[in-house]
Amino acid sequence: SSTDSDLRPKLVCPHDISGLNCGEALPVPFSTLEDFMAEGGAYEEFCEGDFSLSSADLADPSDINYCSEVYTLIRRRYTLTDACGYSKSCLQRFVYEVDNTPPSVDCDVLRDFFVGCNDHDLEEQVQGWIESSKARLLDASTDNCGAMMFSHDLEGNVSTKMNCDSSDGIIVSFHIHDACGQMSSCEAKILHQPQRPELGQPHDITGLGCGDGLPPAVTTIEEYLSIGGTVEEYCGKGLTISYKDIGDMESMDICSE
Repeated sequence: SSTDSDLRPKLVCPHDISGLNCGEALPVPFSTLEDFMAEGGAYEEFCEGDFSLSSADLADPSDINYCSEVYTLIRRRYTLTDACGYSKSCLQRFVYEVDNTPPSVDCDVLRDFFVGCNDHDLEEQVQGWIESSKARLLDASTDNCGAMMFSHDLEGNVSTKMNCDSSDGIIVSFHIHDACGQMSSCEAKILHQPQRPELGQPHDITGLGCGDGLPPAVTTIEEYLSIGGTVEEYCGKGLTISYKDIGDMESMDICSE
């Protein structure tokens, strides 16, 4: 007579899959025996009647420690169950690669920060800049594993580091780390607020008659210089110019000097 073990189905799992990367989802389980066998699976069934194939993942990619080769394996259990109540299981393995990829960071989102050397709220200003730089960098960073952390190398009070006689400022390094300790870095500077630009008045325009409109305002530095204005700029990052008319022609008393 047949023993219990002789009646149980036999099941061989599809080939193991290796080379998966951090952040990559597990392949979709096979739902049919045809797909199961096409990827290296095999089975034998000894009971007449319908049978089913089911699967269960024994872990999740989010549980993996991608920083160590010891914890980069996930198993999937396939189970074949027949009409006689017998079942047989096998394991397919999925091997993930250790994460060796640091975050990708767009350093162009950082801005240098200008402060007055003797500002009474210097430390508060700098902390606000640090926080805004953190938000900018994290928004402009991506990592194949997803989780990222922020740090910087600015230690101690800025007021003790700023030299009012120097224009070099302080270089601050910002770092974006992934879960495995790999990092990408960017730099920005804390600089002295440059002297305000100086603006020399252009030529006055006289002799306008009743009903004359105001001449059009200039809108570029070049046009401002062309009408006799002067400009001294100390920041080195370019200038823009705007205007506002104070008063209007309709409210003028043109009958008196």
